[in-house]
Amino acid sequence: MAGLTNFAEAILHNYVFGRSAAASFPNTWDFALFTSMPNEDGTGGEEVSTSGTGYARKSVSNNTTNFPLTPTTTAGDDVKGVKVQAVAIQFAAVTANWGRVVGWGIYDASGNLWAYGELPEPREYITGDTPKFAAEALTFTFEAQGGAAASPLSFFLRKQLLDALFGRGDTYVIPSTLYFALMTAMPAGVDAAGTELTIGSNGYARVPVANSTTNFGSYTDGEGKNLTQITWPTVATAAWADVLGMAIYDAATSGQLLFEIPFSTRTYAVGEVPRIPVADFVHFLD
Repeated sequence: MAGLTNFAEAILHNYVFGRSAAASFPNTWDFALFTSMPNEDGTGGEEVSTSGTGYARKSVSNNTTNFPLTPTTTAGDDVKGVKVQAVAIQFAAVTANWGRVVGWGIYDASGNLWAYGELPEPREYITGDTPKFAAEALTFTFEAQGGAAASPLSFFLRKQLLDALFGRGDTYVIPSTLYFALMTAMPAGVDAAGTELTIGSNGYARVPVANSTTNFGSYTDGEGKNLTQITWPTVATAAWADVLGMAIYDAATSGQLLFEIPFSTRTYAVGEVPRIPVADFVHFLD
């Protein structure tokens, strides 16, 4: 499995929350091999030496031929939500020992490290070897966290981001307005509808929040926060009972589920104004 660097997480986060810039993904990925692993911030680690060893990063076109769309079901070799590389990645022949290779990384042409992962078993590459990742040897998944929730990014949005990052095959446009909902049953595995308070009943409606840098801060120190209070309408004629979390959609009704955050169950009394204070919606990507 691969992990994203802080650099990649920030680009994705700032596009999903705040739409500070349209995410632009490289046309080519450069695959590297490490004898010691880098840190999440892209520093540290040691790449195989290029001096007299025959080693060089291996360039792979970032398209849907080499990185097919993320499966939506598990069948045959496909695993739902897990992207693979469909082409073998073969490095040049070793001309002098590369040492003990422990992992790999993916760079852009500017030298920014986007993703990295450890090998299941480290390997010594010696003169005459031709190191290669067989097709489907590398797997990529996407997680996100916020509040007490683990992995609250919906399957729909995880798939869109994976397909955009690896393969540049995504066509979904991040919405200019996000709609915050209150839930009495959370989506199962962030992949099902869950149960929302009834729109139009007792004054309830989703809260529209402009998806801008005014309302959502840049990814800083590994997390993002809301910069504006999120306020629902005043509870009208009957209590909003047993609310146990919130969800974010791309429309005022129905729409695609994008994100969900459970919290401690509570009931909002008549006359109360449910709200999420500034900086209380904390979220990060991995």
